[in-house]
Amino acid sequence: MILTIDTSTKIASVTLINQGRISYHAFLNDNKTHSEKLMPLISECFNMMQLTPQDMDAFAAVVGPGSFTGLRIGIATIQGLAFSTQKPCIAVSALDALAHSVDSFDGLIVPLIDARNAQAYSAIYDGANSHLKITDDMAKSVKTIAEDIRKMKRKAIFVGDGANVNHDIIIDILGSDAHFSEEQQDYTAAKSAAQLAQTKYDNKDTLLPANLVPYYFRNTSAKKKSERS
Repeated sequence: MILTIDTSTKIASVTLINQGRISYHAFLNDNKTHSEKLMPLISECFNMMQLTPQDMDAFAAVVGPGSFTGLRIGIATIQGLAFSTQKPCIAVSALDALAHSVDSFDGLIVPLIDARNAQAYSAIYDGANSHLKITDDMAKSVKTIAEDIRKMKRKAIFVGDGANVNHDIIIDILGSDAHFSEEQQDYTAAKSAAQLAQTKYDNKDTLLPANLVPYYFRNTSAKKKSERS
């Protein structure tokens, strides 16, 4: 069993996966900080499932990109659980989790994590080729990302909080080639993160707790803006 947490956005989530099947999933999207709501979510998970941290095979965290304060809180929490139980950790990309939350789409899948001022963290995945990642991770203006996609001449689906807040910019550039996931999909990305964690665990792609760190792939103005969130 693997406990996976996601604090990369204002939504805090806890997911328990057992041999590839989701056993428990809960989230909170309120005005409380992650330091206030994460541990109660984890405690409720263990209480409801009648389990303890020692019952886990590993602990996973979405490590970014995203809210830098949230990531630090989530990672520190998972490190503490892993240290105390002597279990391994697993790092999951927020962009990968968002992309894999789109079950079936034969165009491009574009996760957008809001970085304020019409900028976003992103990468592009090929939905017609098993979610193959076809670009490096990037921190760019949403306008530039949309213009890059227009050059590819393929329809694209956008997912994540950056897609919601920059909807009009994307439509202005891509028109009918732009599609948007339902907002609920941003919540189900945590389940995708748990499934990715299961795959990593099965492939022995684990870390010592001390090596679980936030993923800051570029030191850009986007990062500086997100640090204020």
